[in-house]
Amino acid sequence: GTLFVRNLAMVADLGWDLHFFPCKETNLHPGFRNVTVHDDWWIRPEGLHPSVRLARGVPLCLGRHEDLANRALRRLREVAPVVGQPDRAARLAAVIRRVRPDLVHGYELLMAGELIRSARAAIGAGFPPWIMSTWGSDLNLYGQHPDHAHRVRAVLEACDYVRPEANRDLGQAAALGFRGEWLIPR
Repeated sequence: GTLFVRNLAMVADLGWDLHFFPCKETNLHPGFRNVTVHDDWWIRPEGLHPSVRLARGVPLCLGRHEDLANRALRRLREVAPVVGQPDRAARLAAVIRRVRPDLVHGYELLMAGELIRSARAAIGAGFPPWIMSTWGSDLNLYGQHPDHAHRVRAVLEACDYVRPEANRDLGQAAALGFRGEWLIPR
């Protein structure tokens, strides 16, 4: 999303070795720069900054046929697990083992948080510090929902740091099991 791209832009030119692993199907955003992207297939938009590196996978450059390619790519990702594609958590764990990052930062509690929690469980000891940023009403909506509260709780109990979107998140995250440290913008 646009918020992620804005956050990435704040650190993209600081000389860090940044890596992006999507928690779900996504297209490369034209605002990406100075980042290595990890996934299997990509629709490469026109105007993508030349500093964006594809670690693996097949970039698809289809210009005006992008909508058709997106539909085909979504369908391919739906059927790929049936033909033996390893799950995303195992692939994320493999990337973390290979890259050995100083930290892992996730945006959005359910999809990204559960993906990182699963990768952390697969890696075990030696997993880097994990920052989880709340997004929108993650805690308020999902934390109170009977089908999702246990999932939010599992993520909050596993991560090391939380970067809340707003002060309203502080009490809610603590009530849902977060015992780590807060990263609060000043």
